[in-house]
Amino acid sequence: MRVPCEGILGGDLLESAVAKICYATRTLTLGTSSDKVNKALLPLSTEGLTRAIRRLVLPSRTELVVRLPVNGEPCNREGITAKREIQAGVYLAGAMTGVQAGYAITRVTNTNSEDIKIDEPELEVTAIETGPDEQSPERDGNGRNLNRAEEVLKRLRLEHLNDEERKQVEKTCAAY
Repeated sequence: MRVPCEGILGGDLLESAVAKICYATRTLTLGTSSDKVNKALLPLSTEGLTRAIRRLVLPSRTELVVRLPVNGEPCNREGITAKREIQAGVYLAGAMTGVQAGYAITRVTNTNSEDIKIDEPELEVTAIETGPDEQSPERDGNGRNLNRAEEVLKRLRLEHLNDEERKQVEKTCAAY
């Protein structure tokens, strides 16, 4: 059955449906053996979408996860955003993120002692290089460096983390 709208699938549904997500082939498989449903995961389309500037309300001394528009081409890619102050005491996080339909997920932190209302800022996303380079000749089937975790770790700011936290970030990057 085709549902004519977008939605979010929760972890409980995916678990009960024995879902398997393959990021390499961009497929979602639900069920097992005879009841199996295999669906290609298509990137979101920007066709026909217009972007209105929204106002964000940032409660005092909080950090919010937000979906913000990306400056430039609305193509689907992954990249890194730089940490920056967008207003006195209000910061955009430096993060690795994916761009879908011209938007990306990041964090905004309000360090002020009062609530702040701002127009949603546009993100600058610097694409992560996935092409060949001389330092890492070994590549996987998608042309990515086999040592990609090291490349990502070089771009992350980790000096504020303790040893346990830093090792967890390294482990997560290696698994990704």
